[in-house]
Amino acid sequence: MNKMAVTLAISVTLAGCATKPKPHPPSPVKHQLQSLPIEQRYGIPTYLKNTNGTWTASEVGDINNPNTERVKLFPKADLKADPDFPRGGWDTTCKPGSEVRSSKSGDYNRCNSQLFVNEDGNRILDRSLLERILAQTGAVEMVRGTEPLWQYRANFEGIRNTTNEVAIKAFIDTYSSYDPDHVIKPLQARLTDIERQAMQRRNYAAQEQERIASRQTRREEYVRSLKIGDTVVVKSEPVVKYSEEVRTYVMRSLEYRGLIIDIKGPLLYVQWQNRGKR
Repeated sequence: MNKMAVTLAISVTLAGCATKPKPHPPSPVKHQLQSLPIEQRYGIPTYLKNTNGTWTASEVGDINNPNTERVKLFPKADLKADPDFPRGGWDTTCKPGSEVRSSKSGDYNRCNSQLFVNEDGNRILDRSLLERILAQTGAVEMVRGTEPLWQYRANFEGIRNTTNEVAIKAFIDTYSSYDPDHVIKPLQARLTDIERQAMQRRNYAAQEQERIASRQTRREEYVRSLKIGDTVVVKSEPVVKYSEEVRTYVMRSLEYRGLIIDIKGPLLYVQWQNRGKR
């Protein structure tokens, strides 16, 4: 095959391949949030509605409506905003016709968002457009008024499943006079239950220590009472043995009997008389 034929073959092969979409630029907002604790990364959902070219902001909306955009404003990131798509909406591969948003739930994505523009064959967020819309609609001022509520909810999510008494008490102390979602009473009940269980564990541990100390005391008293000529019985730790009776392996202790023939300090010298199973 000559050089021209090789070039032609390569060109035909490449022309038949699908062009892989370029990844969208990383979000500067998410980059800023990464340095913050998780409980401070919360965003406040806001709906931007386009009616005959005029944008308005609202706390509620329908993302299945092609003239509605949903964004999140992040209080701990200077109230900057990012689109708030359903899962996978940022990475959707845009195809011909995908710029039309259907009424199907979850269809809202970068391909059919009015906040995105085509650039070099890819859909890129137009941040300057988003910032202009936020300024025109007063969305930032609207969100500031609801920030305490979302901070409260974000903090609650941080302790929702915890058993950490200190964290639960701190939340209760902070929000005892501001509890719009009525979570304080259930938290107080959980805290009482956690404290009760902790008390039970402490009591059990103390009782177990007492039982161990009592057994040790009785053992020492028994050893001190022994004298030459006494018979002693010693049981080993349980070991695995095959039982002919039940035809399987079982845990059994070995039992040793013997006669004390001498005592020197804490040492007992025993002449073993028999060894057998318990």
